[in-house]
Amino acid sequence: MSHALVIAGRELAEKRFVFFAAIAVALVAVLLPLVPGVHGSPRDLITVTSMILTAGFTLGLAGMLGATMVGRDLSAGRLSFYFARPAGAASIWFGKLAAALVLVIASFAIVILPGFIASGGQLARATTLSFPLLAGALVVLVVLFFFVAHAASTMIRSHSVLIGVDFAATLLTGFLLWQLARPLIGTIVALGVLLGVFALAALIAFIAAGAWQLADGRTDRRRSHAAFSKALWCGMAAALLLAAGTLAWIVSPTPRDLTGIERGEPSPHGDWLFISGTTLHRFDFQPAYLMNVESGAWRRISDGQNTIFSADGSKFLQVRERSKEAEIVIYDTATGRTTETGVRLTPQTVTHTYPIVATDDLSRFATFDYMQDNLTVYDTVARRSVGSAHLPVGFFPGRFYFASPDVLRFHVINPDRLSAYEFDAAHHALRETGSVASRPGPLRVTADGARVVKQDKGSASVVIRDARTLQLLSSVALPSATSRFYLLHDGRIVTTDGQTLRVAGTPAAVDLGAKPMFVADLGGGKVAAPLYSPSGGIVVVDVDHGTVVRREGAIHPALRSSMNFDPRPLQWTPNLIAVREHGESILRWNALTGETKVLVPRD
Repeated sequence: MSHALVIAGRELAEKRFVFFAAIAVALVAVLLPLVPGVHGSPRDLITVTSMILTAGFTLGLAGMLGATMVGRDLSAGRLSFYFARPAGAASIWFGKLAAALVLVIASFAIVILPGFIASGGQLARATTLSFPLLAGALVVLVVLFFFVAHAASTMIRSHSVLIGVDFAATLLTGFLLWQLARPLIGTIVALGVLLGVFALAALIAFIAAGAWQLADGRTDRRRSHAAFSKALWCGMAAALLLAAGTLAWIVSPTPRDLTGIERGEPSPHGDWLFISGTTLHRFDFQPAYLMNVESGAWRRISDGQNTIFSADGSKFLQVRERSKEAEIVIYDTATGRTTETGVRLTPQTVTHTYPIVATDDLSRFATFDYMQDNLTVYDTVARRSVGSAHLPVGFFPGRFYFASPDVLRFHVINPDRLSAYEFDAAHHALRETGSVASRPGPLRVTADGARVVKQDKGSASVVIRDARTLQLLSSVALPSATSRFYLLHDGRIVTTDGQTLRVAGTPAAVDLGAKPMFVADLGGGKVAAPLYSPSGGIVVVDVDHGTVVRREGAIHPALRSSMNFDPRPLQWTPNLIAVREHGESILRWNALTGETKVLVPRD
């Protein structure tokens, strides 16, 4: 230890000019407000200039020290001076390393001092970014500049053919690190932990490689290079293995580890459920699973922005993001086989939403491109586009659906009109099929796609029109202008007003006990209404008789459906996914029988 301190002191004495250079740079920030033609608050000028000069000077110094700390003495033959003294290789290395650390920290403090004084210690006010984040980034860059410069100096000064091996190893390390990071793209904390583990292990590898460089290579440049490279790349291999182990742990949770469900998509028929959520001790990584709610069997799958099940539940279409684009795949629920459609989409907005709808058998799907204003129909069997239409700017079909495999239908709601449009993919024809005066308000389409039900804002009634021509068919009174309405699969209209539920046009009303979140059609005249209530609860109502079938308290619906751009109502499976109060367990609850089965227990 004493030898290392002596060497550190000698290095500091030899490089004392760095302190004078730092003082000179600091004075630049102080004198800048005095320069003719420079305008602005002197305090702000000094603070901002000081921060910029601090970053530039510190990074430049780190690179210079890394390149010259050992490389210059090695090239000039001065390392023999140290080895002639009773100082070991470790003392030489860590003494020089300690001196470099002191130089960098002291220079940072000197250059930043004018800005610190001018801002009254409030440097964070000079930037809209987080100051701790900027400081942390500077520390990482300083360490990176220092050790990369040291490695490059060692390799270049040796004039050895081993530099080709180093170059190949660098590329391989970068490629493997990218492959390890890819599964966590989209996360922040989990990816940061993975990269942090690798960075810490890599830092240890660089420090150990420098020490071994002097211990084994001593004063010979090529031997020094060989020793450094051998230790560095062995350390990098260990760092990659450690990162791989970290990744394996992060992506290894099972449904039992779920702590909350962020998104779920049940198949309309069958027992399959797509589910994703937060897991125990995995930071912000959210795995996705395909689960059979009847048997409890599950399989881990890739997450997706949109998930659309076929009508029979045997497969689903999914939009999976990959770097700067998304791919459309078809997933078979029984076999787990994934079929690529060959279609690639680009993110539409900063939220990365993908307006997409599909036919019941998933043989065709359609997407709308916000950026290009294009509506396109794809054939998943032929793996190609079968038709595209360019819509006028701002002419967004908020929700659209397949009226037939060749015809895509959508409705545009303007401030004073409602218009119906159809795109015939077979004939590449876009045409307006109907238009009527109307005010903005909710619009829904019956399950067969033949009628639209529209409520104008502030109106206490809904009108029913032909979905294609918008010809008026009938109207139905609502309890009030604030009532919400839902379409059942058989075409009936269910309304909710406060905590009351009724079938539109009938006098019978059911008191739910609390305001419902939504109404889900279970088929056979039964609906389920999850409640806005501190203790949760779901009420099942027989709309044919206007009676409550059952009330289940202390449970909350667990599904967060992906964005649905199809306006037609779904008929839900009676097997609903719910969580017990306080998230004690995730369970399957049969709304018709009241049977409960725990899917994800909580110990």
